[in-house]
Parts: sequence; structure tokens; C-alpha cells
Amino acid sequence: MDFKKIFLIISFFSYLSSFSLLAQEKKVYSMPGSYISPEKDTYWEIEEVYIYDADVQVKVNIDRFPKKINSSDTLYMPTWIAEEELLDFESMNYSYVFIINEKKIINE
Repeated sequence: MDFKKIFLIISFFSYLSSFSLLAQEKKVYSMPGSYISPEKDTYWEIEEVYIYDADVQVKVNIDRFPKKINSSDTLYMPTWIAEEELLDFESMNYSYVFIINEKKIINE
């Protein structure tokens, strides 16, 4: 391979890796009665929501939550949801887990 081809390959992969800085899949944890909010200049697209205690993880109906949350928005966690009934009644210590796609807001 000549130098030009190597340079083009490296440039191409560098270009692709720059997009990973703009969108990132994350897990956000929250307790019932608390709230979450994206950082400044970002927004979240909620992919999935779960509640879990020490032993069990239950998928929550995603229709209860907005699809997109901006940095100026605050999402309050319900203190009770129907899916909670599937968890162990003795523990009642559960958390929400949001699988989100975090994206940066680019001001041009």
C-alpha cells in the first residue's frame, strides 16, 4: 500500500470516529420521586426504560415517558407505577434505568 491509500484510510476512520462524539448510548439511573435532566447543550432520546431491584429487572411501558428530553426539560420519576407490582414486595427499593441516546446540540 502506498502512503496515499494509508492516509485516506486513516482519514476515513477519523471522520467516522468524530460522529461518536455527537451521539452516545448511555444508561441513566434514578430513584422514584427524584428527577433527571440532560446536561446543557444535549438532549436525550429515550430508547427503553426498566425498573429493577436487587434481583429482578422489569421493562416499563415506554409510552409513560416522553420520547425526547431537552436540556431545559426535567423528567420527574413516578413514585408508583404498575410494573412495580412485579417486583419483590419485601424490598420495595427499586430504581429506574433509562437506556438513552444522548446527542449534542450543535449551534451553527
